Amino acid sequence: MRRYKLDNKKAQPLNEEEMLRHKDFKKVLTNYQKATRPLYLMPLYRNPRTFLAVLLVLVILLLLWQAVEEEREAPAPTPTEQVD
Repeated sequence: MRRYKLDNKKAQPLNEEEMLRHKDFKKVLTNYQKATRPLYLMPLYRNPRTFLAVLLVLVILLLLWQAVEEEREAPAPTPTEQVD
């Protein structure tokens, strides 16, 4: 049993104006080149999502490193005796 039914009888042929509106070979070529080029060859600054993700990770690492350094530099509390 077929899941899809295709009915081409209802389709109207496109006129020249509509065909030219949908022809955009530059866009097709750009999409093809983008799809076939491996991601590791693209510089990080060319892809805004990747750049923002890397930047966010670096900021989080910087904040964690600063917190650890402050904890190391903080003087140890002096022991005190409790007097009743």
